[in-house]
Amino acid sequence: GPYTRRAAPPIWLQAEKCALACHALSTNDDGFSPFLAFLTGLMKNVGLIVALRVLDNECGETKLRYSSGFQHAFAAVAATLSYR
Repeated sequence: GPYTRRAAPPIWLQAEKCALACHALSTNDDGFSPFLAFLTGLMKNVGLIVALRVLDNECGETKLRYSSGFQHAFAAVAATLSYR
């Protein structure tokens, strides 16, 4: 849909950077697997992609105006989806 198509590329770039940073910060010495840290970084925004897909399905091609309240609520829902 239009929202996912527009937002997915920069979200993926951010996820790659986050994954590389998580990998670089973890070591086997501290009990954290660098591979699992990398995967965690990749998964950080998976909820955002899911939320955008729902928005695509519910709103389609309509032009919506978003308030800052909506943006904060949307980000919170996306974070919860990523966590779960």
